[in-house]
Amino acid sequence: MNATIHQPYFLPWLGYFSKLAFSDVFVVLDNVHFRKRHFLDRTKIVNMQGEIRWLSLPTGQHFQENYREVTIAQTDKNYVDKLLKTIEYSYAKTTYFDSEWPEIHNLLISALSNSNLIDINMEIINGLMIYLNIKLPTIYYASQVSSFCEDATEKILIICKAIGINTIVVGTGKSLQVHDWHKITTSGVEIREQDYLNNHPVYYQSRRKVSGFQKGLNILDSVFNAGKHNTREFITNIQHLPKPLDSSLFTL
Repeated sequence: MNATIHQPYFLPWLGYFSKLAFSDVFVVLDNVHFRKRHFLDRTKIVNMQGEIRWLSLPTGQHFQENYREVTIAQTDKNYVDKLLKTIEYSYAKTTYFDSEWPEIHNLLISALSNSNLIDINMEIINGLMIYLNIKLPTIYYASQVSSFCEDATEKILIICKAIGINTIVVGTGKSLQVHDWHKITTSGVEIREQDYLNNHPVYYQSRRKVSGFQKGLNILDSVFNAGKHNTREFITNIQHLPKPLDSSLFTL
């Protein structure tokens, strides 16, 4: 049983969806501390000038608050219209915008009608998987199988035991430094790594002719520039199949 154990991001990048595409289970880490200035409530776009900018949700600070409890700030009543217009203005000149925007627009309108951040992010993630015709993994919420736990490694072990997970899919980001993978692997859980960033597909990116291609942008950058079918191929291509990591790498 391959599992991705991750916090839900706002309009994640291609690599996020690729891990899900190669997973049987997606454990939503909803009972962890909210992290400001991360990808939980913002994502990267190419703006009208071809610059890389953040597209953010108005969540406020929520310092040390449980992610499950984070809601949209009520100070900006028109934030949905502003956010949608920013996406539209930024990507209106892309090859596939006109054909893909109506369905994407409706998906975002529905998701952004929620007030809870996790509900927004999960509806977008699920909706885009369905839109791209990629099989959804079985979803569990960490709060359903484990209580809040400060020790990140212990939380992973509790989740794996509760659900019966024997393989965890990880990227090449900070998770390899955060957890005690030696402890996890010696408990009988295999680690498979997906190095998506170094194998990131390159496609024509509107307004980036001078500056060059930028990796790791929100998934809509691919949908609008390369189209729905190419985006699906970018995510599910067998070259991105997670590979077992040598357990000796975690030996203390």
